[in-house]
This record gives sequence, structure tokens and C-alpha cells, in this order.
Amino acid sequence: MLNIFLKASFFILGVLFLLAFSVEAFPLIPRDGSSTLVTLATFNASDAFLANQSIANGPLGALTLIEGGRSKIDTYYGIQIEDGKTGYVLAVFKGNHPTERAPNAVIKKLLAKLAKGDILVEHIKLNGDPTPVTAAPATEIISIDILPGHTLDDATALFNQLARRLNEITGKWGQPHWGPVIEDSTKVHFLLGWDSVEADNESLDDPELQEIFAQVLQIVSGFSRHADFTQH
Repeated sequence: MLNIFLKASFFILGVLFLLAFSVEAFPLIPRDGSSTLVTLATFNASDAFLANQSIANGPLGALTLIEGGRSKIDTYYGIQIEDGKTGYVLAVFKGNHPTERAPNAVIKKLLAKLAKGDILVEHIKLNGDPTPVTAAPATEIISIDILPGHTLDDATALFNQLARRLNEITGKWGQPHWGPVIEDSTKVHFLLGWDSVEADNESLDDPELQEIFAQVLQIVSGFSRHADFTQH
């Protein structure tokens, strides 16, 4: 037990050292209180993570310790329902946005044993707190690329219409939220909750939703997937 404790302590100290001396730069985020900062990590899940998802608790505990000096965060982990092999980690910052975040290199180091290969780390400025949707049996992540010749401003009204209609259909799991990726504002993510993937598929028969999607797809491309998240 003592050896395990010492190993864990040295691991966290090593990560803190890397954090302190990192030169990776991040844009400052306005402290306007109108949005929620979310970090989304996506990766091919390691065999160890697929066999026992609870091994994420150690790395996420370290991430919470590191980020907790800047802002309270809630963290979640899960596997994609559709392919059964893509892993996700979600960190939701509570309260004011931190003006500094853990560098991507630190996050990747922390999550290394959960992944097989590289880890994509994205920071999203959502237009609300997605915490309720993470409790859904199937949390949908819609990833959108705004097509060349169009901007986020062009798409905002349509995204709001889409979120409103989705909320009317599946709002029992909390209001759907969307926002741009901070590192690339041509990329946008939606987060929303469903009873099941099948319930999501059935919603596509809704005439109003079909009409909104037809307009949205004129200026964006995208794909969606679902995960069953567990809170750390």
C-alpha cells in the first residue's frame, strides 16, 4: 500500500512539474459568465480502459487536483456506444472560466494509460452548463465543421433553432448546449442527452427537426456519436 501511495505521489509531482514549466500558450477566455468551458478528450481506448473503465479515476483525480487550483471542475469518462472502442473524457469547469488551463501535454500525459495512440484534446466554449446531459443513458456529441465561405455568425441563429427544437424533444435530460472549439472557431460541438441511441434515431422523423437540419446542412458538415458517461 505504501509503495502504491509513493508511486501515485511521484506521478502527480511529475505532472505538476511539467505544468509549471510548460511554455504552451492558450487564449484568454472572457469572464463574462455567459458560457461554460468544457475540455473534451477523444482517443482510441486502450485494452486496459476497455476492460475496466474505472481506471480513469486515478488520472481524473490528478486532473481535478491540477485544475482545481484555478476553477472547480467535474470530470466524466466513457466509451462510445456505437463502436465500443472510442474513449472520451469530459471536464466541465464550474463558475468563472480560468484564465489559464492545464496544457494539452499535461492532459495527454495524465490520460496516456486510457488511450491507444494519440489523444485529441479540445476546449469548447458552450453556451450553458452541460452537466445534466451527462447523466443521460446516451449523451450525444455532435461535431460540426462550418463549411468554407461561412462563419460562426452565419450559423448561430440556426444552431439556436436546432438546440431549441432538440430541447423540446429530449429536454428531460437537460437543455442541449453548443459552442465553438476555442482553438478553431470553425468547429462546433453540441452536447445533449437521450434515453437511448434508438430514441435519438426516432427523433429524426420529426418534421420541424428535418426542416432545421436541411438548412443547417447547407452551411456545415458533421457527425454524431453517443457515450454513456460516468462521473469521476
